[in-house]
Amino acid sequence: MPLLKRFNEVVKEIVESIYRYYKIEIQYKDRTDLHTTIRKMFPSYNPRVLYKGFYQWLGRPDLFKLRKGSTYEWSDVYALLYLKMKLEGIKQNQIVKHLVIDEMQDYSVVQYQVLSRIYSCKKTILGDINQSVNPFSSSNLNTIEKIFPSATSMTMLKSYRSTFEITQFTKRISQNVNVEALARHGEEPLIIACKNKDTELEEIKKLIAAFNMSKFKSLGIITKTQKQADSLFQSLCMLFQINLLNAVSVDFGSGIVITTSHLAKGLEFDQVIVPYCTNKNYLSTTDMQMLYVACTRTMHKLYLTHTGNPSKFVLE
Repeated sequence: MPLLKRFNEVVKEIVESIYRYYKIEIQYKDRTDLHTTIRKMFPSYNPRVLYKGFYQWLGRPDLFKLRKGSTYEWSDVYALLYLKMKLEGIKQNQIVKHLVIDEMQDYSVVQYQVLSRIYSCKKTILGDINQSVNPFSSSNLNTIEKIFPSATSMTMLKSYRSTFEITQFTKRISQNVNVEALARHGEEPLIIACKNKDTELEEIKKLIAAFNMSKFKSLGIITKTQKQADSLFQSLCMLFQINLLNAVSVDFGSGIVITTSHLAKGLEFDQVIVPYCTNKNYLSTTDMQMLYVACTRTMHKLYLTHTGNPSKFVLE
């Protein structure tokens, strides 16, 4: 039973126990006082207040930050929902008969716990564990199967998007990947070394010009950070027809798109350029995942540019 709905039951249990063992019947006023006393034992009934107290209990009140208008950060939303459900309960959705969850690797454990309580129907959960771009809010297949033991859970092991050569190259980036490449062949990915940033920009311009002269319809230029995407867009938008895809974009069409690995996940392009593929820019395990996602967005051609030492993840 949800915690805040237990008070009446606790009072009822006390009253019945006193009568059972002492044959004393608690009168209405005493029952009211008893109920008030028990409720006062609880620090608050407001989930927001209690959720803030959770961070204080952790000894990390600095982690709890509200945005303008008392808006919660995205990472707090499901944790707050989980607390609210444990306190007040939740009405299950009986309309949905089968729930399908795609991109399973991008849901956190607490998100799955909330979904499991809202939907009691059959579930199909699928995705590619290798495509996770946020290690702090991701789940693996074992975790998901523990939360949904009766659901059909599967990870995708066959690459239908990229050519054989590109798939083999991406397996070099993330060596733990167990992906089967289809026998559709094409050009080997091209790693372009540049003398300096200006030269790298010129190489990217050449690749864009070649794309515009080709039969291909879409080109993704995928950076690691939004700052890099914004800067590159400013350098190119006066010369080419380019769309910038960011967190506030509502749509995008074909043609040339500049975006980040986070936002590109789930998209696909005929060609992809990954700029700034240096050992400094792509160094950590998280960087490796972002580079892997960026490179797996392409169907036909992949280009990586770098100034200085290339990332260790693309070296043979």
